[in-house]
Amino acid sequence: MWYLSLLFILFLIIIFTYFVKEYRRYRLELDKTLLEYHSYVVKMDKLEKENIQLRRELAIEKNAAKERKEKVNQLKAAFLANISHEIRTPLNAIVGFANLLVSSENKGDSENFKQIIEQNSNQLLQLIGDILDLSKIESDTLDFVWSNVNINAMMYDLEKIFQMRRRCK
Repeated sequence: MWYLSLLFILFLIIIFTYFVKEYRRYRLELDKTLLEYHSYVVKMDKLEKENIQLRRELAIEKNAAKERKEKVNQLKAAFLANISHEIRTPLNAIVGFANLLVSSENKGDSENFKQIIEQNSNQLLQLIGDILDLSKIESDTLDFVWSNVNINAMMYDLEKIFQMRRRCK
């Protein structure tokens, strides 16, 4: 019977070694899983920090865009105020010299007034064309047309306009 006891002890040792091996195998899998989990936690922390940083950068960019938008709106308002003045100036000259032309009896003055009216009309048309060109530039539909310009004639016309304005004051 002693051999049965020995056999039983041997059986217990075999079962114990089997359970030890299984425990070690499960323990390795558990350690591997824990390492993977820790790796995922580290990655999530890193991604969360990057997300926070990206949100900060986005907020900064959003504020900068808002400031640029406000500045553009201010520039547009200033542009419209300036254009309003630039349109009124030749228009007032046209109306004023047309009235003088009607009431003038001097033939020399009448011819001079006609020239001034024509120059200011052309200046007004040029200004309106420039405004339309600006809107084409904003919509990226402007086609450039190169042409020769007579600088001397342009400067002479400007001189005459400023002389007449000075005389009217």
